Amino acid sequence: MGLRAFHLFFIAIATILAAFVAAWAAQQYQATHALSYAIAAAGALAAGPQGGTQPTQGFPAPQTIGTLPLPNQIAPQTWANLAPSQQQLLIGAYEAQGWHPQDVLSLFSQSLPRYATNAPMAGTFRLQG
Repeated sequence: MGLRAFHLFFIAIATILAAFVAAWAAQQYQATHALSYAIAAAGALAAGPQGGTQPTQGFPAPQTIGTLPLPNQIAPQTWANLAPSQQQLLIGAYEAQGWHPQDVLSLFSQSLPRYATNAPMAGTFRLQG
């Protein structure tokens, strides 16, 4: 059983259990009119499924996108190994969080290491003794 099936199974069981507890508590409230049963029924309904959090077509749910690192913390090797479509998907995730796409790219490029390629003595050795 995969992780997704495992979670779906336990979400379904929890939903069914919450519905049965709510129905039982409502029935007990109708029989005894005790406030504790009404509170239990409301609590069981509130603990039921929240809805709208299922991932679609292999993409993460919107709640999991909030864990993106800052653009200047992306490893350059990881970025270089991503396909162009994956890079666009990642930029789109930042855009969904309110980032401007050009800002994401400029922050990423500012975090890359700088080498002194324009220095007059860069890359040369002096072998004089």
